[in-house]
Amino acid sequence: CSRPKHHASFYLFLVLSLVVAVSLYLVGTRLAVETYVNITKPKSSSTEMDNANSTSGNAYERTTATTKDIKGNNSASLPQPVKDHAQEQHKDEWRICQAEQWMNYYCDGREYQDFADKMEEYYKDHQHMNNTHISHKPEWGKRPSLSPHANRTVLFFGNSHTRQLFATLQCQYKEQILSQSSLSMGDTSSRMAAVNKIVLKNNITLLGVTNHFLVYSPQWPTLLEQAISKDKEVGNTFALADIDAVVLGRFNDMSNSQGTNFEKWMQSLPIDNATAAASDIDFAQHPPPRLFGVAQAFGNRKPVIVTSMFASYSKPHFEGERKAAERLNRERRNNSTESTRLDNIVAIDSRAYVEVLGQECGSDQVKGPGICNNINMAGPKNGDGQTKQRNPASMHRCVGARGGHPDLVVWDIVEALYDLL
Repeated sequence: CSRPKHHASFYLFLVLSLVVAVSLYLVGTRLAVETYVNITKPKSSSTEMDNANSTSGNAYERTTATTKDIKGNNSASLPQPVKDHAQEQHKDEWRICQAEQWMNYYCDGREYQDFADKMEEYYKDHQHMNNTHISHKPEWGKRPSLSPHANRTVLFFGNSHTRQLFATLQCQYKEQILSQSSLSMGDTSSRMAAVNKIVLKNNITLLGVTNHFLVYSPQWPTLLEQAISKDKEVGNTFALADIDAVVLGRFNDMSNSQGTNFEKWMQSLPIDNATAAASDIDFAQHPPPRLFGVAQAFGNRKPVIVTSMFASYSKPHFEGERKAAERLNRERRNNSTESTRLDNIVAIDSRAYVEVLGQECGSDQVKGPGICNNINMAGPKNGDGQTKQRNPASMHRCVGARGGHPDLVVWDIVEALYDLL
């Protein structure tokens, strides 16, 4: 029989077909493997990308500028902002003043730790509580700055309870302090009369004038300008018009100072202090200013944040100031012909969180460590030698490594500043 035609061509065709089939199989297998790897491989997060692109893990770099730390000691350097990353840095951090033992009214011990546990539980679940008209926003307690704008000056003006708020605010933002100084007035060197100036980054200035004798003079606005302008290190002067907001507390008077060291010091002023004598300062004859007088001195456009004392006996005084704030806000609205907000007086009750937490955590011990008092304790002896009982509701508030009542009140003050400035 004869052989089929084209036999060699047929086998060549089979070989080429097999080669093509194997090649297609190998290519398909490789594509399948690559697709699987790409699907299962984790993608880089935006945080990883940010870290990869960043040249430094810190938003601040150290400088050699000489300044003072929070205790007034010289410090070789303080962190200076290279870029304003404060929002990213502090948006999830609670600004608690982690007080050190040198701070006034520092407390520790089991009672304080129990209080700190309760306070922490509250502020981490704070949405249910409103203090006056201020709602607790998500940023409450976490603001990266005490003012929404740069170049602002805030005055704290009141007694030692106002000073405790001032010190707590200073402590909460201590990493932003660029300089601080303690100013003096006249020939007084008494620790009672405090005039402090703190400059923070973004040119935010805090002025604290607390427990000062100048408020017992009819000339107190002029004396105040003199007191806050005596800065020998910088040479700057201040006028009342330069202050952007006032945090106003209560001033001591005859009714709440009888038998105290403050009363003894004030009674000695006409003899020991030439400035007091020349300025007609008289503790007994000239009562200190209240909200109406302060608002008039600063002008009807100035935001004022009225705060109460931590002491319960001062509640009637604060209620009077709260009503005065409502009246002044009505007058400002009625007299305004502009769109600018003029109902800018806010009242904040410093005892609101005492009532919420159910603990006073009071202290009379200026230099600690003291005890977080929630029950009456033995106080100084009366004139007849009998020991009197001290109610913790009449005391200052404990501060400590985990904060204290003043932290919560200061957070409300900062929220008010964000609302008003």
